[in-house]
Amino acid sequence: MTKRQFRHDLRRGLGSCYIELNKCDSPEKYRDDLMWGCEHAFAYDTQSEGTRSPYLFGLIKLLGDYSDFCEFVAAKAKENIKDYRNRFNHFARFLTLMAEDGSKEADRHVWDLYEWLLNELQTGRHTKRGTWPARDNMSSLCVYILNDMCGNGDDCIRFLLKAFSDYGNVMLKRPSLTVSISDDWLESEAVERLGRERIRELMEENHDDPGINAYLEQWKKNRPLIKKDDVRPEPVLPPAKTAEEIYSGLEGGKRISMMKHMRRLEKENNRGEADKLARMYVNETDEIIRINLLTLFRGKWATRSLDRDCITRLFSDMRSDDSELSELAEEVLTSARDERVRSYAEEILRDDPENEAALNMMLGNYRKGDGDLLIPMIKVPHASEKNDFRHWVYAVFLELIEENKDADDELSDALLPYIYREGNCSNCRRRIVEHIKRRGILAPDVRKECIYDCNENIHALV
Repeated sequence: MTKRQFRHDLRRGLGSCYIELNKCDSPEKYRDDLMWGCEHAFAYDTQSEGTRSPYLFGLIKLLGDYSDFCEFVAAKAKENIKDYRNRFNHFARFLTLMAEDGSKEADRHVWDLYEWLLNELQTGRHTKRGTWPARDNMSSLCVYILNDMCGNGDDCIRFLLKAFSDYGNVMLKRPSLTVSISDDWLESEAVERLGRERIRELMEENHDDPGINAYLEQWKKNRPLIKKDDVRPEPVLPPAKTAEEIYSGLEGGKRISMMKHMRRLEKENNRGEADKLARMYVNETDEIIRINLLTLFRGKWATRSLDRDCITRLFSDMRSDDSELSELAEEVLTSARDERVRSYAEEILRDDPENEAALNMMLGNYRKGDGDLLIPMIKVPHASEKNDFRHWVYAVFLELIEENKDADDELSDALLPYIYREGNCSNCRRRIVEHIKRRGILAPDVRKECIYDCNENIHALV
């Protein structure tokens, strides 16, 4: 494997990197590449995938000595300790994994981070909007300590009592804080391990600690004990609003969130009201109201309400000087089924075969026999290596083969193995592996790679 290919696969979290390090004569030659992977924290969506620190640490351990990585990620964790994004989580998780592996330096850095974040909770401030990176990062660090550095026995209990006590002391010291200090994520992980009743018992047994007692009172207020025989009533949702009621809320020229309304209509399969909203979009002269109405038609169910007049209006809005309206109209057109949409996409792709919106329009208007056109266009390497590289096109392709047997038979065997190696999103890769298995084209070398993929759900598939 060349170093360029190694970085390509490392960015995507493929198991091929582990296999290469395990079999090559000198894993050391990839040390700089692994440092590059650590620094850039490649993960398509950390909220759904989690960080890729466990994947990268599994690779780094194959080098033997990783002390330089420990110092590097510790410095980066401290640098990002007030970060709103997930970079702190990426670096902090490295440290807890290294500490679990026996690194005393990593253990020291973990507790330094803990004390710094605790001090920030005791003395720092949240934003006017209520966001507070220190609080969120403290929660992440606590969960990583619990899961990586504590077993299920006394270590786990000691740490939970310490964390609850420290949080409770912040509550006592700063009663005027308007944001919550309780740690929902840590609580849920603790309950997963020990059970809700046991967590309550532990706090009650140690209520003489003022901090634990304060946290316990907050716990009782927010998490009332539910007996096993208790049955929670199903929430009663209000009926969907009519098209007229939805439209009446758009007056005033403000951009507002609309998707909840279409989700309610879809849940009730209320096609009649969706059709009315499509007609309102066609007849509306106010561009801001049209923007709001268009946000309703991003989903496939809603797009079926777009008739020929709607498609005409969408093409007109796509040429609008208002960039928001133009981009939104193009996005909705990518899901619209219409001969004019297909013709437009073909015309665009003749001059710009990498145009993602046009590719999606073609996929959305697939006809049997389109493989000769679509396969080469999707297989063309994109010039950009940004994080969302071709993600949209790959997602639309997966939806197509799941809904259309002709497309599955014509496109899947050619495109699934290619997209497996190119996509940055490991959750999409899990779906790809499922389809590769289903079609019986899971090669032995790919199966072996899947065992070491960054996505643990892929391990289970093979």
